[in-house]
Amino acid sequence: MVGLTKGSDVDYPYKEIRINVIPSRSIKSDILQNTINSGAYDENAIVSIHHMKKLGDPTGIARGIYFLADNNIM
Repeated sequence: MVGLTKGSDVDYPYKEIRINVIPSRSIKSDILQNTINSGAYDENAIVSIHHMKKLGDPTGIARGIYFLADNNIM
């Protein structure tokens, strides 16, 4: 998804179209927690690759999306 978004962003700048993506692989969710609980992934390993050293919070992400969608500057 990220690669597709980057490619699309390059294709449409002259039409003033902004394309964003929010990768969901490190957002707190039941699916991620079940995967961690099964032993398929280690939570510390997932957290360690991110600058903020924590999993994404769905509420915080929703607030960010709302801000960007509501912002008249963009």
